[in-house]
Amino acid sequence: MKLFLEFGGQAAATLEELSQRLKLSPTATIYHALNVLHKAVIPSVVKAANGSAKRKTAQPAQQGSRRAVNANDVDKALAMVEEIQSLADDVPAEGEEFAVSVLEKVADIASTIEEHNRVTDRQMTALENMRDGLQRWVHD
Repeated sequence: MKLFLEFGGQAAATLEELSQRLKLSPTATIYHALNVLHKAVIPSVVKAANGSAKRKTAQPAQQGSRRAVNANDVDKALAMVEEIQSLADDVPAEGEEFAVSVLEKVADIASTIEEHNRVTDRQMTALENMRDGLQRWVHD
């Protein structure tokens, strides 16, 4: 059985070959492929879930970095996640490792936000810092 990988219009028999064609590391190739899949599949799953279940009400303020958050804050955080993912695609090759690292952290934060339907001050600060770091790579 022959396996063909395709991404961005490029087809290859192995991940290594596909990575070379795309001029990306194997890790970045996998990440970008998963990111495309995530953007295509997850929004429809979330939309379906939101249609059948009401959003949780904001939790009361707690100690430390947790606070009551409304749905707009969650939407703002998830929009920032998308902005970060888009910025990471524009980072030059020299910053690829940094971008992949940021994307891994952002995926974890987004997953937690979506799971709990709330965002903490620390999560927002982390997202803002990662966005700013990627912007420096893209705009410098």
